[in-house]
Amino acid sequence: MNSGRHHVFVALSVLLISTIMSMSLTLYSNHLLTAQRNGQTNNVTMANNSKQNSISIINGFSLTSNGDNNVSIVPDASTLDDKAFQPDPIKIKVGDNITWTNNDTIPHTITSGTEGAANAGSEFDSIILATNQSFEHKFVSKGEFPYFCRVHPNMVGEVVVAD
Repeated sequence: MNSGRHHVFVALSVLLISTIMSMSLTLYSNHLLTAQRNGQTNNVTMANNSKQNSISIINGFSLTSNGDNNVSIVPDASTLDDKAFQPDPIKIKVGDNITWTNNDTIPHTITSGTEGAANAGSEFDSIILATNQSFEHKFVSKGEFPYFCRVHPNMVGEVVVAD
């Protein structure tokens, strides 16, 4: 009898994992379609041990960062509000890339705009970044670009782009 319960438990566990993976794939696919429809060309990088593998989400930008404009999502970022991203604000020039890296132990996003705004995510919107994952975006026009984390909307930052 215990063996039968064990098999049911295993079967339900496999079903649950499959459902979660399917939902994640659907969300990821929807994100890619939205990015493609909006003409966004962003990169995500995942650090794996001492090697770094780059994954292009949509064809476009170079897979390697210029290394000059890096922003860290700091440890315990979800409790730090406007101190969650460092440096903040970050000042760059038109045509520069910024690479955000999640140095926290929990997932985060990099989403342009402000929470609840109609245009949130229209300029850039990362996938959910796990620990050590990075997101890169190229800024092609000058201006002030606020951003936030969709998972923890209290986390906010700003990019200032000058000529």
